[in-house]
Amino acid sequence: ELKVSLYANPAKNHITVPHLNNPATLELFSISGQKLFTADFSGTSTLQVNLASGLYIAKILSEGKTAIRKIVIQ
Repeated sequence: ELKVSLYANPAKNHITVPHLNNPATLELFSISGQKLFTADFSGTSTLQVNLASGLYIAKILSEGKTAIRKIVIQ
């Protein structure tokens, strides 16, 4: 498993993914499994997200490893 954290959680309109030195992809899914957002990044990145308030599932992929995190958007 990929060891990574996301902040702020809860978030308003951006999510920061710190300390990934290799290229990565962030995908955000609704609780029902619909993919709503995808972004490619590397390093510490702050990603702009414009989603309705609610609970989402974040999937971060890097070097063939995956991390799954819950994130709340306010």
